Amino acid sequence: YIKMAEVQKQLLCSRYQILRELGRGGFGITYLAKDVLSNFLCAIKKLDPLSADIETAKKLFHREVNILNNLQANKLIPKFFNYFEEEGNFY
Repeated sequence: YIKMAEVQKQLLCSRYQILRELGRGGFGITYLAKDVLSNFLCAIKKLDPLSADIETAKKLFHREVNILNNLQANKLIPKFFNYFEEEGNFY
């Protein structure tokens, strides 16, 4: 378990600063973050292997990424910016 203060100090992907946790779901944790390159706020979803079967969760996570990417023309769907792996974690 990582304390939120520790998470907030680091930049993910040398770019995203975690501001606070927004919520937890079936296989992930969602954070409010700031993109320090563009200064935009964004949501970062982290695959949480502690709360789900990791292989099933990875498949669902990849599926969600692909669906979001394919729906970018719809203004009601959140913009998809990035998908990355860092220190064994998927975002």
